Amino acid sequence: MERRTNYEKCSILSTLCACTWGAYAKGVPDFTPPTPLFGAILHNDAAQVKRLLALADGAKPNEGRFLGFAPIFFPVIAQNPEILRILVEKGADVQLRDHTGSTTLMWAAFNEKGEAALVEQLLKLGVDPKRAKPERRERADLGAAERRYTGGHGSQKGRSVRRGDD
Repeated sequence: MERRTNYEKCSILSTLCACTWGAYAKGVPDFTPPTPLFGAILHNDAAQVKRLLALADGAKPNEGRFLGFAPIFFPVIAQNPEILRILVEKGADVQLRDHTGSTTLMWAAFNEKGEAALVEQLLKLGVDPKRAKPERRERADLGAAERRYTGGHGSQKGRSVRRGDD
């Protein structure tokens, strides 16, 4: 298992916390992982992820959401190619979007070290970089989902949050 520095752990945590700012409109979010698979992924425990997915009635790689993210997003955000590979081998959908419409490829590109290994891995797996922005209909659906997620507060410090047009 790869060891991460305290700086890297704090960076991952701060990224996830920043993504959940809207949840505070509804109250304090529950940071308890909803399933053992999410727990293993969040602890970067590749062996446990593999064990949970191998069980006959085991974890499903596309099931559930934690803080608005499917399981596939956490190894991408944490820059963990081993867990990403394990999830993909067990059928995880790399084409999924998070609650804001961002793709796995967008999250892989958000890398403070400037490493492109995960971006390259996702491109080899068939993630389409041209489909980075949601289609018009999808944006409308995502806007409704975002309003539900943020409790209807689509602004930040009094400024309206706006999505760009095609």
